[in-house]
Amino acid sequence: MPGERGVAIGLGGWSPSSNVWILKGRAAATEYPGDLYLNSSRRFGENLDITIAAGLHNFLRITGDVTRASGSNTNATDVALWNRHYPAGSYITTAYRLRHLKVSFEYLTWPYPVKTSRFRLRSLWQLQYVDIQTTFNAPLNPTVDANGNPIVDSMGNLVLYDATATKWYVIPSVGLGAQEYLTPNVSLEANAAAFAIPHHTNLWDLDAGLNVRIGRYEVSLGMKDFHFHSSPNVDFAMRGSLIGPFITLRWHSDVAVK
Repeated sequence: MPGERGVAIGLGGWSPSSNVWILKGRAAATEYPGDLYLNSSRRFGENLDITIAAGLHNFLRITGDVTRASGSNTNATDVALWNRHYPAGSYITTAYRLRHLKVSFEYLTWPYPVKTSRFRLRSLWQLQYVDIQTTFNAPLNPTVDANGNPIVDSMGNLVLYDATATKWYVIPSVGLGAQEYLTPNVSLEANAAAFAIPHHTNLWDLDAGLNVRIGRYEVSLGMKDFHFHSSPNVDFAMRGSLIGPFITLRWHSDVAVK
C-alpha cells in the first residue's frame, strides 16, 4: 500500500486540554505541602513525525511534540514549590513546557502474509522520553517592606517568588496499532501504548485518526490522548493528562496510487 515504502516526513500540531499537577515527592526537603494544579488554558502545540519503512510492512517511526501552557492559581494553604515558599492566599502564576519524544518500531503482527488484505495489526515496541519544565511566580506578593527595604527570611536571604525547574524521564512502552485502508489512499489508523513501573513512573499514549493521501502528500486528522507521571521518589513529581485534536501534513518519498 502507499506509505509502506520509503520515507515520510510530517509536521503539524495539536490543541490539547490540559490537566497537569506538580506533586510533592517523598524526598522533598520541606514540611509544607507541595501539590498544585497548573490551571492552564488550551494552547496549540507543534509536532514532528518521521516514518521509515523497514520492509515487510514494518516501520521505524520517530515522533516528537512540544506543548506550552500558562495560567494561575490561588493556594488555600502555605505551599513550597521547588525552592520557593508561597504563603496561603498567594496569587501564583504557572507555566510549563512539555516535550515528548518517542521512537517506535512497528512490527506487522497480523495478517501475515498480507496478500490482498487491507487491514494491518502491528505490535509497537517503543522508547519514550518526557521532560516538563515548570515556572512559578507570585507577582502580587511583597518583596520590600513599607520603607522600601528588601524583605529577608530568618536566614537573611532575600524573599523571592520565582521558581523554575525541569523533570524528565525515559520509559519503554508496548502497544498495538491498527490500520484499515478504505482505499489505497485513504485509511483509518489507531495506536495505543503504555507502560508502568509500580510506585515509580507510568505513561500511556493513544491516538486515532483519518489519513488522506494526494500524490506525495498526506493529511492526518484525529484525536490524541497522552498521560504521564514521573517518579514520586524525588523532591517533586509531575503528573498530567492531555487530550485534544491533531493535524499532520506528511510528504512521502513513494508515489500514491492513482
